[in-house]
Amino acid sequence: MDRIVPGRWHRTRGAFLIIYIIITSLLLWTNISCKSEKGKADESSLAFVDFDKSNTELLLRYYFGAYLSDRDEDAFEGGYVRRIDGKYFVDRNKIRRSPLLSRLITDGYLEDGALDWDEFSAFIRETYYQRRNPYPDLNAVYEGLTFHPGDSSWFHVNVRGVMTTALRRVYVRKAALKAALGGYLANGRRLLYPVGTTFIGEHWVDSSRIETTVMSKRPDGFWDFFIYGSEGQPAGETIAPPKKLKAPIQCFGCHTGGKLFEPEKSFPGFAKDGPHGPRALYVDDRLRNKEVAAYFDEHRKRSDMILGIYNTLYVSEMLERRRNGDLSKEDETLLNNLGL
Repeated sequence: MDRIVPGRWHRTRGAFLIIYIIITSLLLWTNISCKSEKGKADESSLAFVDFDKSNTELLLRYYFGAYLSDRDEDAFEGGYVRRIDGKYFVDRNKIRRSPLLSRLITDGYLEDGALDWDEFSAFIRETYYQRRNPYPDLNAVYEGLTFHPGDSSWFHVNVRGVMTTALRRVYVRKAALKAALGGYLANGRRLLYPVGTTFIGEHWVDSSRIETTVMSKRPDGFWDFFIYGSEGQPAGETIAPPKKLKAPIQCFGCHTGGKLFEPEKSFPGFAKDGPHGPRALYVDDRLRNKEVAAYFDEHRKRSDMILGIYNTLYVSEMLERRRNGDLSKEDETLLNNLGL
């Protein structure tokens, strides 16, 4: 056996150490380089979202959710939209996978590497109904929802407000109201409606129904908004004065904003007439229950993006039936659980 010479051993160990450092450095440099190249590729696929709005993330979640619901994907978790250093970007590589979202690319909306609000709202107006596939006409809406005016399973209220000078007859299933009321306390004192809940708003001028709005809750928790004209065909905007309102853009803006509207703002009191006419909830005065109105604070809280005070009125109606000895055991239990 050869004897190990101390000097030779140190020289050999030093050589191995130098080789190890060189190989490690090469591997590290290669890894960093690959990551850098990958990062550059990712960045090159991003288009800046230039909405210049305070609720940009909410808008992106709402609208992208409308186009991705068939994939059951979240816009942010799926990488279609990214938030980097407080700014938002659309990933071209991802939206190419969606037949309609890909039109943001093919129709030239992202040519300058950015997406502004005017461009995006134009895209929404062109494609939203196509993607959401609403009922083809108003008759199909009523048949699909098994709805007809006078049906006792639907709650309704007549109202005039700032949205339109027309009289609005708004309908919603009582079962949806009861579901929201049943979960009120468990949901942190929020009125949240079941998926599929639909509000129907008929607009009447004199004895003519000039249009109908339909609001339906999606699986992602947001709502779809549709308009049907006087002949019952899908329409992109309302026609009743004082202002034409586009669906879903202006509908969503009002329902998610913080502004209070009459006549709900003044309830249980009476609202003054506005510049375009009366602003009123046409309900029995016995339903103007201050205790219930304060309990839910429904219009201001807007827990599920609903502007109306349907639960407030429905509970007030139930309390009246209780006083008259005409309340079902089911409704009595519901009121008791609410502490009313």
